[in-house]
Amino acid sequence: METLSPKPIKMMGVEIEPFDSYDYESIILNFWMHSVTNRMNEFRFLEAFKELKQPIEYKLNEHGLIDYDSFVDNEEQLMDFSVLEQFTTSTNYLHIDLEDIKEAVLKCRYDKMLEAFKGMGAFETLQELLDRIENIHGATIQQKIELFDEIIHAQHETGEIFDDVDIDSLREQAEEEIKEMLNL
Repeated sequence: METLSPKPIKMMGVEIEPFDSYDYESIILNFWMHSVTNRMNEFRFLEAFKELKQPIEYKLNEHGLIDYDSFVDNEEQLMDFSVLEQFTTSTNYLHIDLEDIKEAVLKCRYDKMLEAFKGMGAFETLQELLDRIENIHGATIQQKIELFDEIIHAQHETGEIFDDVDIDSLREQAEEEIKEMLNL
């Protein structure tokens, strides 16, 4: 049964702090510590996947690879469209307001992003990972472990999912913590 409580867990005589849901490094380290101590059944997979899903969605969305409405929502949060006000016009025969210009700019950006990034291996992998995360309920522990490993591998290969997360440095940190636990 998957543990959902954020209580510290004692492993090999050492207390392992629960992961901080907003810190991707602590989620990955916590996963490795549970793996090393053979306590994967206690790892909070659903909570971890919920947190890891957000940056994957963001990366896909910022490249126009989710859907148009999601892309527009994302762009509206990031861009100041008031600078386009200078391009509005209204005459007896023609009316172009800010919404018209915004729609044209966003549609053009979306189409260019889709053309540039659709079919790229890294983004296809991210889309596959996102689909699997969204359908994780009912998966076995082994399937959850494999999916988590694939997310770590995708980060290691591209460095593009989680900003400022270096898998090699994290692995070294985990190895040091494990050596301390085992008094090596």
